[in-house]
Amino acid sequence: MSETRKRKRTRFSEDVEFYEYQGDFDESRGDLQRYSTMVAIRQMREEAQRKEAEVAARNRMSETLDESRTSVNKSLKADSPSSSKRSLLDAVCGMLFSVDNFNRYSRKAFYFLTHGHSDHYGSLSYTWKRQIYCSEKTAELLPYLTSRKNRTGTLGAGISKQLLHSIPLGIAQDLGNFTITLLDANHCPGSAMLYFKGNDEIFAQGPILFTGDFRADRTLFERFDSDPNYQELTQVELGHVFIDDTYLWDETSSFPPRDELFPRIYETIRWIPRNYRILFPLHKLGKENALIKIAKYTGEKIALDAGRWSVRESLFSPEELQHFVEPEENSSTVRIHVCLRRLTGDLYEAYGKKAFKCKVINLTMQRKTLSRRIPEENIFSFPYSDHSSFEEIHRFLSRLRIKNLHPWSNRDVKDDERWKILLQACAVDKSTTSSTNALHEVLAQNLRESLEALPIETIPFLEADGLALNRLAPPLDAASTPYSTMPLGIDWTNRVLREKA
Repeated sequence: MSETRKRKRTRFSEDVEFYEYQGDFDESRGDLQRYSTMVAIRQMREEAQRKEAEVAARNRMSETLDESRTSVNKSLKADSPSSSKRSLLDAVCGMLFSVDNFNRYSRKAFYFLTHGHSDHYGSLSYTWKRQIYCSEKTAELLPYLTSRKNRTGTLGAGISKQLLHSIPLGIAQDLGNFTITLLDANHCPGSAMLYFKGNDEIFAQGPILFTGDFRADRTLFERFDSDPNYQELTQVELGHVFIDDTYLWDETSSFPPRDELFPRIYETIRWIPRNYRILFPLHKLGKENALIKIAKYTGEKIALDAGRWSVRESLFSPEELQHFVEPEENSSTVRIHVCLRRLTGDLYEAYGKKAFKCKVINLTMQRKTLSRRIPEENIFSFPYSDHSSFEEIHRFLSRLRIKNLHPWSNRDVKDDERWKILLQACAVDKSTTSSTNALHEVLAQNLRESLEALPIETIPFLEADGLALNRLAPPLDAASTPYSTMPLGIDWTNRVLREKA
């Protein structure tokens, strides 16, 4: 027998043994047929093994790349401002809890969220697997806020509701080594300040307060007279306070009260012709109270963006919902539309293609361009802020006694003059704060003078329609001046608040 035939016999015997082991070998077949069957089986088995080896090699390569990316990302995060913020939080809170920091690599015992804005909940999504403590309203809204569109364009799932532990405002929650009380932050629906007390070593210097984003205006200060939790803040020595410093270094140290801006907004809306579309660019959450007041005062329906409409029952009461309609409902008659800020340019162009003229009312303190596709003469900005000004932060801290004050942004404030003023305002020994009390009076006087005497720029934004509105009118009292008797022809929209030199 030739060597080739011997090798075939040997290979055939191995295949027969394998095939017999599977219990499917048919001895009635001839040698040639059996050999052909065995060869086919071997080839199929080798092809499967080859594919498995390729998959394993790809998986090993992917794991190697993931490890490399993780290593690079960790090294980059170590040098980033957010990393320095985490290090500060870790230094104060240790491994006990984390606030507005949802790093998947961290292993804290508790996670807390102040409110539902993306710069605070970060990259939270359906992949998050740990429990989060937040206010009841935030727990209702967070699954919607964290949902993102998938590749097909449909909205995917957000964070699981089962992972959200809601805490009622004003009621202390005992979590073992410490208690937490949520206080209304006067910022957006569900926003809360977090007040921690406990026996753990991290509370050795006293309770800890996280303001989150907050607006310390008249509404909030009234709670110091009526809310026992706010009153307690003034009676204890706080060990650490993390303060909202979003506009702490803004060139305008005092912001106008939000309610005082509405007469100007109403006047602008009133004198925009009925054939115009009016866009209100907003983020996914916030300024719902402003929309309610505008709808009630003007008597006009407002078309909400699709996201707000999907969670309308969480944002508005049944009575308030009567002032709003779906994005596409009655589009020919509803002229006031809410849109996401990032989509303002797209919607402006879309209305232009439908032969609609458009104006944009921008409620923000931000000075960056809303969209380059919208002419500046069609954007009317009002200095409306849901954050505290320097003057308001100073007045808020003057009510408290604080051992350690930290800016939420973790900005370097070692030699900053404004920060030194705040440290004097919240000093434990209030006898050293006479100079800051005097400063508070100066700031308050500057605010009053600014509202009365700062220049007002007028733009005849309806001149193209045959209406030249160049007249000025004296400041209006929103509390006493009815909408129907307001002076006409005022464009307050480009009034800029500047500090006096």
